[in-house]
Amino acid sequence: IKHSQKLVIDKNRVFITPFGDIFVHHMKKYPIITAQKKVCSVLTLNQNITNNIGLMQLWVMYKNLYKSQNKSNAINGFLSYLKIDNLFYEMPTEAELVVLINKQVKSSVKDIASHLYLSPRTIETHISRLKAKIKIDLNILLELIRA
Repeated sequence: IKHSQKLVIDKNRVFITPFGDIFVHHMKKYPIITAQKKVCSVLTLNQNITNNIGLMQLWVMYKNLYKSQNKSNAINGFLSYLKIDNLFYEMPTEAELVVLINKQVKSSVKDIASHLYLSPRTIETHISRLKAKIKIDLNILLELIRA
């Protein structure tokens, strides 16, 4: 901005907050130019767009930002962001989490299997394991994710 004196737009800037949550926002920086045609300050406007992102895309972001750590940190962070981490006896695997995310959108095992290029039996196994790991009914968990 200092040299070009032009508006800078940073779309979909992604970072992790001190609490471990992912924050995605659009940022616009407007240069404030003096009469002498020099930038004296910069006005920055941010728009949080985290809630506008689909769950699968958000999960991929968590996975990418936590890739230097183990996957369980990404899973814990993602479930914490959704405020459902305390509803598990045991954290799901990545495969189980992906099935859970897809179950939130697609109701039938056949649809999920087709979308993930897996067999319906594999999806049923993941769902069965998920049910054993959660403290509440799976349908209630899905409603909480949708909220």
